[in-house]
Amino acid sequence: MHQPYDKAGKWLIQHYGAAILCICGVRDVVSWKPLQAELVQTSQLPDGLVEVRIQGQPEPRLYILELATFPEERLYDQVVQDMTLVHSNHPLLARSQDST
Repeated sequence: MHQPYDKAGKWLIQHYGAAILCICGVRDVVSWKPLQAELVQTSQLPDGLVEVRIQGQPEPRLYILELATFPEERLYDQVVQDMTLVHSNHPLLARSQDST
């Protein structure tokens, strides 16, 4: 049976977010924490959102993580949708926009 949206990716991000970031080339992570996504419409939310403190950077950074077993065309649209949702709704980004 095919499951279009696997919850295992969320578990991996919750427990191994720093390792996933390392695989993606993010270095000098001082600390990280997964941010809980509201499970309203699972397919419309990122698999994971992590707040990361990078050595030498004064403010934390947000990283959106999408995990997939196979590279699929739909992932491009999903990542753009994820970025839009996070950019317009996350308090950390709202604070940084208010200060500019």
